[in-house]
Amino acid sequence: GTIYYCAAIMTAYMLLGKWPGLIFSFFAVSSVVFLHAVAEPMGWSSFALFGGHSITDSHLTEFTEDTVVTFIAGLAFVSGFCFYINSNDNLIIRKITEQKDQLKLKNDQLQNYTEDLERKNRELDKFASIVSHDLKAPLRAIGNLVGWIEDDAGDLLKEDVRSNFELIKQRVARMESLINAILDYSRADRKENHDDAVDIRQLVKESFDLIGAPAHVELNYKTAFPVVTGDKTRLNQVFSNLLVNAIRYTDKDKVSIALSAEATNEGWLFSVKDNGPGIDPRFHEKIFVIFQTLHRRDEVESTGVGLAIVKKIIEDQGGKIWVESAVGEGANFRFFWPNRRKILEMEYAKAA
Repeated sequence: GTIYYCAAIMTAYMLLGKWPGLIFSFFAVSSVVFLHAVAEPMGWSSFALFGGHSITDSHLTEFTEDTVVTFIAGLAFVSGFCFYINSNDNLIIRKITEQKDQLKLKNDQLQNYTEDLERKNRELDKFASIVSHDLKAPLRAIGNLVGWIEDDAGDLLKEDVRSNFELIKQRVARMESLINAILDYSRADRKENHDDAVDIRQLVKESFDLIGAPAHVELNYKTAFPVVTGDKTRLNQVFSNLLVNAIRYTDKDKVSIALSAEATNEGWLFSVKDNGPGIDPRFHEKIFVIFQTLHRRDEVESTGVGLAIVKKIIEDQGGKIWVESAVGEGANFRFFWPNRRKILEMEYAKAA
């Protein structure tokens, strides 16, 4: 009976709390007192289970008194212990409560940080669009004005003046390309993802066709290519930029690009290797920084944003990109694409 009562008291404390549990304990002790002080003298209870009249009255009295004391003491001990566990004076409970409060505070801070970050991102998008529009308008006006002057002057323009006008138009076009590149870079990791099954070999073919499929460029597939989960548009940006990079900076009449894929436990390791001039190891990190190029823009027309966008897209997926190269040995761009996009941080932020 003591075991059953103790189990009931502990359950009451766990399910109802300390004060309802204390009330339940009071009724449990009261029932024991009632059994001994009222029910037994009135003959409402029997000790037949323990031998009935085969034991003496003195033994029966000692037995009942010992039973009652043990019963009440056990209930009081269990009730007091449960009450202490549920109270704020309990060291363990206090520490758990403090950690819970700290966790709630951190979650609130994270929620505020996430909301603030989203607000700033929206403001940056709006700012980038406004700046883009305000910068492009005068650039187009400059380009149009130069064209009008050329048309009006006709044959009166000297050759060196005409060359300067062409240089102005080239610079205007380059500035517009830079503005577009800045917009693409700023939005590279904030576009909504549409994860689908993407056939990488077919995607590479489409990317190659999109950039014009130059006749002097040869693609070599060294391995079979998988179907991966990801945003097709972003994956297209990755492979298009890597292919364009291999073609643009070549020093060979015949460009050879070797592509391969290797399965890992967590995703796929891709390789895009060219037979170009190679990259000095000192600049392996620099090439992934926005606006950083290894050639003068008068030598090779480039915004210096392509590889920065590639890096941003891959890292947003939870992957990594790097280059293995040396001068005169071509460049091997390798990147890891995980099977599942790394979104735990965003999920935690929403849960907070």
